[in-house]
Amino acid sequence: MMPLWEASEEFFVGTSCEELEDRAARIVEDEGLKTRIERVFSENRAQYPEPAHVEEMLYTKFSSRNDATLCDRFHSAPWSERRAIAQSFEDDRLKELALRICHFECRSALAPELVQAMDVDLAHRLMSTDARPPSVERALKKVEEGRASSECEVSDIGLLEGYGAFLSERRIKIMRFLEAQ
Repeated sequence: MMPLWEASEEFFVGTSCEELEDRAARIVEDEGLKTRIERVFSENRAQYPEPAHVEEMLYTKFSSRNDATLCDRFHSAPWSERRAIAQSFEDDRLKELALRICHFECRSALAPELVQAMDVDLAHRLMSTDARPPSVERALKKVEEGRASSECEVSDIGLLEGYGAFLSERRIKIMRFLEAQ
């Protein structure tokens, strides 16, 4: 994509820049045409299930200009200001991701009850057995598959055993945390 005034002459194929701009303006104003194009596009586009997790939802639509500006402010602000910026996002996806960043990087910037709620949510996500997001359970399953694989090198077995032990300990800690809630 480029501005028309930067396009080479071959791009225009005998049509002037002004004529292309006029056509574009007519298309923008033609609601019927836009509706038909959208319908054809939707009918011919692969259908995907609605994402259930914010990490996947991030790619479902564009954020507003205001939220883009807030993103820049969020990343350059001191931790003491980031929670307030996170709460001011219009887009709930960005709000959740910004709060997660605060939760992981500077928990003291968040209210204790929010930290607790986010800890519980994270524990549930880590123990999830559904397809997404990657969880401790799924990682343990992959470790076992790797250990059972005939293609597994002897040098990899120790690494997989160590990682499996770490994940097993992590699972126990998470389960105890959830039981205490």
